[in-house]
Amino acid sequence: MHDVFISYSRKDQAKAEEIRKILEDNGIMCWFAPDDIHGNRKFTKEIPQAIRSSKAFLLLLSENSQDSKWVERELGEADSANIPIYTFFLEDCGLNDQFNFVLRFNQHYGFELGFEEQTRRLVRELKEEMAERAGNVTDGSENGTPKPPKRPTSPKKSAKRVWIAVTAVLVVIIAAVLAVVLWPKGDDPEPEVKPNPDGKYVIWNVAYSTALSGEAATNEHYLKGEPVLTNGGELMEYENTCVWDVKFLDDGTVTISRNSVTLGVELGYKGVGLGGKNTSDKWRLIEAEDGKYYIRNAESGGYLEWYNDKKNWASYDKVNDQNRDLFLLKMQKITE
Repeated sequence: MHDVFISYSRKDQAKAEEIRKILEDNGIMCWFAPDDIHGNRKFTKEIPQAIRSSKAFLLLLSENSQDSKWVERELGEADSANIPIYTFFLEDCGLNDQFNFVLRFNQHYGFELGFEEQTRRLVRELKEEMAERAGNVTDGSENGTPKPPKRPTSPKKSAKRVWIAVTAVLVVIIAAVLAVVLWPKGDDPEPEVKPNPDGKYVIWNVAYSTALSGEAATNEHYLKGEPVLTNGGELMEYENTCVWDVKFLDDGTVTISRNSVTLGVELGYKGVGLGGKNTSDKWRLIEAEDGKYYIRNAESGGYLEWYNDKKNWASYDKVNDQNRDLFLLKMQKITE
């Protein structure tokens, strides 16, 4: 299953592969010829199907792509299927008449922004596009048409469905109970303190590629998030406001600060802020999979999270399979 169809000229394949890798490293799955066409399968059939089943269409624009009849056909297919079109300039070039006719009302980035800025904006806006479309219900057909109304079911089928629903509810309840019992409480094992870990770090949410900023979002209880650009799980670009001083203490906790003011929470609130009433300022690092961490306040018990619905950082004390992506964080030590 893919999110974005990438359209490009074969003459630009090296740059297309670089952009594809950055998108997939940020969780955006791409349809990319020739990787997604195998054996004797007919590309004249598969390409239109892949475009119509995509959530977005990414055109890598250059003189080469505007000279390509295949790219022109792919763009026309996306436009006729009402697929959101994003244009990424590989070089400083104008639009010919055919491309301008389609692209003048679609999202595109000017070449003057530079490769990194174009990429950063593209990642952010594609993620927003994916999030907006995640709630749309379709019948799974190529053109994503809405599901038709269901026909009335027989009493026997209705009873069977009720039984299935009840069973499903029981499974969810049991899973929730197990999560409460098994999830780490206030007696988490002390995290291992690694040799000489003190230093400057960027802390970011992996699923949403959003870093913890030192700037307030709405008030002193909440902090802003800033998008980061990653490649292979490593930072490529971040804002200076997202650089934190992390100090590992003898009791196994850490402090996280900027300009000598520590990150903390005010007891009784779910927010996180700097100084003032945010006096609970010691945190525990709990290692998760693949170099990720949960960062938990040692006093309040709340886990640091990117509260994506409100677009700010906060803390919350309940983590489960449904919301875990909000809490899985990475910390990368940097040198300024």
